[in-house]
Amino acid sequence: MNLNMSDKDRKKVDVFIPFDVQLVVHKEENKSYIRSESNEGFPVNYKIPVDGNLLDISILSDPSRVSFSLKETLYKNSTKRQLKKTEAVLMTIASSFKDHLQGFIKEFRKDFVLKGNNYKAEINGNSIKLYLGYSHSFDFELPPEITLVEMPKTKGRNFRMTSKDKSLLSKWAADFKRLRKPNNYSGQGIFFKG
Repeated sequence: MNLNMSDKDRKKVDVFIPFDVQLVVHKEENKSYIRSESNEGFPVNYKIPVDGNLLDISILSDPSRVSFSLKETLYKNSTKRQLKKTEAVLMTIASSFKDHLQGFIKEFRKDFVLKGNNYKAEINGNSIKLYLGYSHSFDFELPPEITLVEMPKTKGRNFRMTSKDKSLLSKWAADFKRLRKPNNYSGQGIFFKG
């Protein structure tokens, strides 16, 4: 079954651009990139994780925004099921790009609480050593985009990670939490606060 849709029926998602950010769409070998740099020096180098034949990407003004939409050929050559999956990918890409742009406005953060006997974290610059009740410690060297801060008066049991890159921060937070998953019965593990 082929779908014929008018331009107004096509799936489209707009992501608004923060003030003072200029963006340009580059296309190289069927892949699209959105590039720019803000006044603060935080670069936008967002690689669109999908084939360039699926999406139309345009930068619009008044108000300033990036528009993601599915190409018209998809509507002509796809079944409803295929189209629904592709629309879900479009929404994921737009959401991920929106999170990427929010790094211009604010820093993302994750607060950790270590609960358990002899659980603690030693922070030295961008490296962290975690003691989690095992016979050994876990040593990590974090990328420079992530900042570690030990919370005062907690004796190494609470710390905060901040970054302008939400996906990178979430990846490292999940890796830490995987070391000692929270156990609700004993109350031990690595917990997120807030």
